[in-house]
Amino acid sequence: MVIDLKVVKDIMQYDKKKLSVKAGQKVTIRLENPDGMQHNLLIIKPGTLEKVGAAADAMVRDPNASKMQYVPKVPEVLHATKLLNPGKR
Repeated sequence: MVIDLKVVKDIMQYDKKKLSVKAGQKVTIRLENPDGMQHNLLIIKPGTLEKVGAAADAMVRDPNASKMQYVPKVPEVLHATKLLNPGKR
């Protein structure tokens, strides 16, 4: 299964609100970034958006945050992409 996901310019959101696949199903997510800044994608445990979001917000003060791709080191983060430059896929 292939899912195309696109960053919505200027509002820090994606064009899809929810991605669903069957347990064990292989999936490829093709992320497109037409925005003017870098973006990445985190796959997190259900129900942990606020906790992961708070951890990501706290990273902004960490001088090593960019080296960590702005992915917080918390167990709720299951997978994460690298930062995708503007105009890249």
